[in-house]
Amino acid sequence: MLTNLRSFTIVDMAKLAIDGQAMDAKTFWPLYQTFVKSIVLYREYMPSTFYEVVLSIHLLAVQKYIIIPKKIMLEKMLFVIDAINHQPTRSSNVEMRSLKRLLNFINGWIMSGNDNRRDSIENFLAAARRLQIDVITMNDLQVSMTDIWTKSQTVRETGTPTGLQQLSYYAEIVPPFELTSIGDYLHQVIRDKRIKVQELAQYGFSKTKVYRMYDDDASFRVNDLLTLMPHLGLMPGDLDAVVPQFNDATYRVKYNLQFVAETFIPTAVAQAKMRYDETGHLGFLEQWLELRMILVVD
Repeated sequence: MLTNLRSFTIVDMAKLAIDGQAMDAKTFWPLYQTFVKSIVLYREYMPSTFYEVVLSIHLLAVQKYIIIPKKIMLEKMLFVIDAINHQPTRSSNVEMRSLKRLLNFINGWIMSGNDNRRDSIENFLAAARRLQIDVITMNDLQVSMTDIWTKSQTVRETGTPTGLQQLSYYAEIVPPFELTSIGDYLHQVIRDKRIKVQELAQYGFSKTKVYRMYDDDASFRVNDLLTLMPHLGLMPGDLDAVVPQFNDATYRVKYNLQFVAETFIPTAVAQAKMRYDETGHLGFLEQWLELRMILVVD
């Protein structure tokens, strides 16, 4: 199923973290690339349970393309290094931050051909061993940072030229995402999951309603969204991740009331009521009622 998807949501990533352990490197590779493209949308969203999924997938990639191969394919190794170095982390994500630091050192050592960088790597690993964080463990996965360094040295032993140009194509396969609305995001999910619009009719979504939703997501209700999400493999976390990225302030008011300054709420109430009177869209009615409730509670 995963091989047919052009992007992953949280449910898909969780499946990859589990099923990927039994996959060979060839099967896992295109799925890892899809994961790397997809994770860009979740750069501001990293609760602990999701962090475990993300770290597990990256550790699988380290195992399959750095530690296990008898002969490392430099292009894949550099891609994994780039992907992990671009992975957003919090200060509490000690395992990921340690892995990023090591791989950044190794990348500089490989690309520059400067053996003075070897001392920095050795000192870092010595400190990691003293602190007993040199082995990264996540669920059933264990990756030794010492093993990563040991295998990485075989790349230079095979005659990698000094000043090698970056071979990783990370930047080429990770396009910038510019989503504008919930409807825009749902359009992307339906397209990337290769779901046919007519398949949604059984859940009460005619072709006309779906296309209207793409263009103007104020035309569907929250109940519509809750009905549709399970059939698209979406969780609330997927929306938590993407909604704050919308540039239009309307969406910050409509979906992220924590972004609305207290002094602005009366104005937002009036605007929502005006938009509902003008359009008749129930989305603006819901917004108006929710903001009014905040005023009443306050």
